[in-house]
Amino acid sequence: MRDSENTSILPEGRSASDACSDWADEISHCIETLPTPTTASWQLYWYLAEPNPILYYVVESSRQDPCLSVELLRLANAAQFARGRVDSVEEAVLTLGLKRVRKIALRLALRSMMPAEMASYQDGADDFFRKSVACAAAMDLLHSGESDAGGEKYTVGLLHAIGEVFIDAVVSRQEDEPIHLRGRSARKLAEVEKSFLGLDQAQVAGMALRSWNFPASVYGPIEQQFKVRPDSPYLEAVQSLSMARFVASKVAIALRGSTPISSEDGPVVFRGFQLSEVFEYAYERCANEAAVGLS
Repeated sequence: MRDSENTSILPEGRSASDACSDWADEISHCIETLPTPTTASWQLYWYLAEPNPILYYVVESSRQDPCLSVELLRLANAAQFARGRVDSVEEAVLTLGLKRVRKIALRLALRSMMPAEMASYQDGADDFFRKSVACAAAMDLLHSGESDAGGEKYTVGLLHAIGEVFIDAVVSRQEDEPIHLRGRSARKLAEVEKSFLGLDQAQVAGMALRSWNFPASVYGPIEQQFKVRPDSPYLEAVQSLSMARFVASKVAIALRGSTPISSEDGPVVFRGFQLSEVFEYAYERCANEAAVGLS
């Protein structure tokens, strides 16, 4: 096994910069040739970005995706607890509202893109998905007092690490001994990616999100999450994302049965919320929402 902490194992006559350039070129090519997802959930997510979506189309699109239909009914019945059963997709959409339906559609679209395993990161797809959902939930709460009609802060949280998926898709194809990318934190991991591959996950995510026509308000904070200028228009979102990533890592630990928040962490306040509040909210959302589609 080749470990990312030791980049000296290179073919004779090849420098580290040569290897980085090769990886960067291959990852860039992978993204350039990446087809746009075509699932019903993905298409519904983009349809709901239009100014005046039609309820009939939303309902019919939801019915095309059995996973999406089941999830809408499940969450609508949870929201309607003790107030009567929701039995149709149309009722579910009306109960949840279009803004929440859009978030659900994107969450299921992300799950459909996930491989069974992300071997390069020694991470299961389920763990990656849980952390993504927890990060999105934390971003939702931290910006809950704002007008965010498009749910863009949620989208930033959910897709912040999508670059890992594309990096793994390329790196895991190589036929030599496996390469494992490791870091004690997301920031350290990005440094390892950059030194080993020539690109980090934030850059890769930005490239992919641009190719899918996401707005700058989504790809900007994700691209700059590990290196943001003080005058960046995304500074506030990047700061929130840093906190949300930290909370998501704690949620992942808790879901494995460990104690994630120490007594020293709890009193920390960010954007008016104690860290323990953000953790509890993200944990509950993740436990409820990230179960769908997991093996």
